[in-house]
Amino acid sequence: MPPLKLPLLPLSILDYDRTILLYGDITTDLSRQIVTKLLELDALSRKPIELIISSEGGNFLDVLAIIDTIRMLRSPVHTTGIGACLSGAAVLLAAGTPGHRHLGKNSWVMLHELHADMPLKRIHDLDIEHRWNRDLNQEMIDLLAEFSGCVSASKLSKLLRNDYVLLPERVLELGLIDEIF
Repeated sequence: MPPLKLPLLPLSILDYDRTILLYGDITTDLSRQIVTKLLELDALSRKPIELIISSEGGNFLDVLAIIDTIRMLRSPVHTTGIGACLSGAAVLLAAGTPGHRHLGKNSWVMLHELHADMPLKRIHDLDIEHRWNRDLNQEMIDLLAEFSGCVSASKLSKLLRNDYVLLPERVLELGLIDEIF
């Protein structure tokens, strides 16, 4: 009896190109899909993976899951921002391999402190959640300072107290991208 041949899963042209598109809100489901695809492509080859981002951000814990995955891969991850890279999506854009972080000349980036969702709770619980949100916000600022390589965490903390909308040239000056196309 001949060996059983399983059908190949259909691959899009983007799979051959090692390109992942991240569009829309960064949710747990989308983060899971992105992490899975990053791991799959890394297992196939050590060639660069292109992550194209157009997003208004989303849950920062889901953004961190993608960033942690990028850090553990053996393949370099080149990031490209198009349209809008807002909030956590901007942090993800900056998390790409240095020298390979690109932003379209007609794109916009916005950074800000994390938003806390704190419904009515007991005072003690609010205090715990407040400290947790403050620590998570500091982690975001520290990541941006690390990815920038030229802007301190204290300067970023002051810049991000309000929505900080940036044109590509300013994002480049801050060291969060390497090229405008």
